[in-house]
Amino acid sequence: MNTSRIKLLVILFAVLPFLSINGQITFQKSFGGTGSEEAFAGHQTFDGGYITAGNSYAGPNGECIVLIKTNSFGDTTWTKAYTSWDIPYGFDMKQCPDSGFIIGGTSYGAMTGEDIYIIKTDSVGNVIWAKSFGGQYTERCHSIIPTKDGNYICTGYRVDFGTYYDAFLMKISSTGNIIWTKSYGGSGGRNGYAIDTTNDGGYIVTGTIDTVGPGEGAAFLMRTDSIGNLLWSKAFTGNHDSNGYSVKQTSDGGFIFTGETYVTNGPNGVIDHIYLVKTDSNGNMLWSKMYGGPNNDIGFSVIETTDSGFLISGFTNSFVGNGLWTSNLFLLKTDNLGLISWCKYYGGNLNSNDHGNCVEQTADGGYTVAGRTSDAW
Repeated sequence: MNTSRIKLLVILFAVLPFLSINGQITFQKSFGGTGSEEAFAGHQTFDGGYITAGNSYAGPNGECIVLIKTNSFGDTTWTKAYTSWDIPYGFDMKQCPDSGFIIGGTSYGAMTGEDIYIIKTDSVGNVIWAKSFGGQYTERCHSIIPTKDGNYICTGYRVDFGTYYDAFLMKISSTGNIIWTKSYGGSGGRNGYAIDTTNDGGYIVTGTIDTVGPGEGAAFLMRTDSIGNLLWSKAFTGNHDSNGYSVKQTSDGGFIFTGETYVTNGPNGVIDHIYLVKTDSNGNMLWSKMYGGPNNDIGFSVIETTDSGFLISGFTNSFVGNGLWTSNLFLLKTDNLGLISWCKYYGGNLNSNDHGNCVEQTADGGYTVAGRTSDAW
């Protein structure tokens, strides 16, 4: 590996950017030091400020999860770092009705492998409880949300007998005790990447299912009732293998999810395109769209906007000048049928590496995006 590529892979913790309704930057803040950090979630808080969570690879005790609270202008009000006996990684974070925060991820130990790792904090980031859940094989939480009854539910995957992976739902009490857990397999494995609540008190999950065998997969939507009983599961393939990374129930009772689908006829061989799928309440596809250029483009997060359209954040390698190892953060706004209204790209110099991992709409009609940025030194 050459030196310039190593520099490109060093990531600074970032909240990128806070935006007005038409995609113009209102303000932009970066948080980080000399090590590698990345934000996996960011939200507007109940007090009008912002919270972002990330992974730091240069914390006071090595690798740790970081929670940063800012005011409404993005100025830091407090920062917390969380470590454990094993190495912790976070993948999702939400604010809870009590104004505290719930973080879901994994902890990794050389002897124990990966276990689900959940942290509950108060409103200023102090740990109320932190717990690991796992067995003999790898288990990971990718997405977690508070439930209407004051508890929490998470999804991810667990390895079944060391060979195939199963998606799971795990309901956790407000004190961190398991209420129930359900696993959902497939012909070659299933991985849950994102979860949302449904209007009837159940849950909707998106992720990847291996429809032929390991490495041959499709995106899926899976709907359950309030105690995790499967109601239906549907697979979706764009042009080739596909993954679902973010899902929301829409105002019409249906669902929207985004992710990636592989395209095999691009000039650079197999490349990724952004994949956006709209379904009815039973998971039947109403329409699907692919967006992309000559290189890799992936959607990591999607929301329905107040005008009944959709907004996707992610990264693009197709609109970055001539940088071979670079990417730009993007926002892609569509109408309610997936037709592009506007698309904006945000990045540093030609050697920067910028991703938008999480997007949401703010109270004033703008948007927040959390992700990462890096510049070659």
